Amino acid sequence: MNKEINVTISGVHSSGKSHITYLIKKTLKENGFEVNFEPDVDYGPTESHFDRKIIRNNEKAIVTLSDSTKININQHQLNRLI
Repeated sequence: MNKEINVTISGVHSSGKSHITYLIKKTLKENGFEVNFEPDVDYGPTESHFDRKIIRNNEKAIVTLSDSTKININQHQLNRLI
């Protein structure tokens, strides 16, 4: 792969970052993208630990989040390295 895009999810504690991260990760993988995922300390050392913990209540959490959370998406272009 010669192109790379970095996606950062940020928000306050218990704001739904992990559930949004899971949705983005899942959607990208389902569409054939290679995704390098680095879980944080709350969800264990590996991606499979993260997935198992999130999947337990993801549908309910997503409904709650979609009713109460505004998501801001900002795109930033970086200079190419020559």
